[in-house]
Amino acid sequence: MKQEDLGIKSNLPIGWVKTTVKDVIRDYQAGFASGKKDVENGLNHLRMNNIDIEGKIDLSLLRTVPVNLAKERHYLKEGDILVCTTNSAKLVGKSAVFNLQGDFVFSN
Repeated sequence: MKQEDLGIKSNLPIGWVKTTVKDVIRDYQAGFASGKKDVENGLNHLRMNNIDIEGKIDLSLLRTVPVNLAKERHYLKEGDILVCTTNSAKLVGKSAVFNLQGDFVFSN
């Protein structure tokens, strides 16, 4: 049933519905930081700097970290949503959909 049918006025675009994050998220995982950067044969490690202001993944500042630091839960899968949850008010909330090929892990 549509909101209009219930007599509810909405400022949302047509076809959109109001919901909560917990209703649309399956899982939440914090990433990990690494003091060791740009290691040879390391894992691609996405950080807040890798999400641009348009929500696209930018690999120009990509770092690699030691493979043994990442746990299985840190590996990204196609369709995962990356959200910056740390640093400054300017950076918190930046987000992007992960759609790259290869092994990537993520920072906070």
